[in-house]
Amino acid sequence: MFLHGWGCDHTALMPFINRLKEKNTCVCFDFFGFGKSQKVTKPLTLDDYKKAVVDALKKLGFLKVSIVAHSFGARVSLKIASENEIEVEKMFLVGPAGIKPRFSLKTFCKIRFYKFLKLFSKLHLYSKENLEKWGSSDYKNLSPVMKKTFQNVIHENLKHLLSKINAETFVVIGENDKQTPVYMGKILKKKIKNCHFEIIKGAGHFCFLEKTSVTFLAYCFFK
Repeated sequence: MFLHGWGCDHTALMPFINRLKEKNTCVCFDFFGFGKSQKVTKPLTLDDYKKAVVDALKKLGFLKVSIVAHSFGARVSLKIASENEIEVEKMFLVGPAGIKPRFSLKTFCKIRFYKFLKLFSKLHLYSKENLEKWGSSDYKNLSPVMKKTFQNVIHENLKHLLSKINAETFVVIGENDKQTPVYMGKILKKKIKNCHFEIIKGAGHFCFLEKTSVTFLAYCFFK
């Protein structure tokens, strides 16, 4: 099963799919709000996404799977693997999200400043147009319902679930990954019982698109 990252669809994982499809039955999903899946009409949570995948697998008759997932897809994978509705045999997680970021004074100050501006905007002391310029381009381009969904997803820390995972896991993170830094991978390595960890030199969050060695690692892991 292949689970894509936020802002993408299943086609982003084609390097993995092309490498693994010859000897495996492959299942791909576009999460709600992405690709060819239906649009989101109300804010969703991580549990909503997890349930959608589990329900789809049950409907298809797959009660035992191995997973390749990137970023947000890894969040969903960690949720699934920590429960017993679907048996997860192996997981190959690239740039996995789900760990609370370390405290950053710079980020803290930016958040506090934004909250002040938001308050001023409600008091009509600061324009909403200028307020909307804050944040990443990916976030600013989201619809209001997807912005709330995004907030619901990123605010959930999955660290407490890692010790419940029995699936053999391989975590891969790019050396220069700013979204899911190397220290997050080290936490997964420490907390998951049977976990391998590899840092990809000179690569970022989409290291599997930058380095063919990543898909080769996946091929060897599932062989």
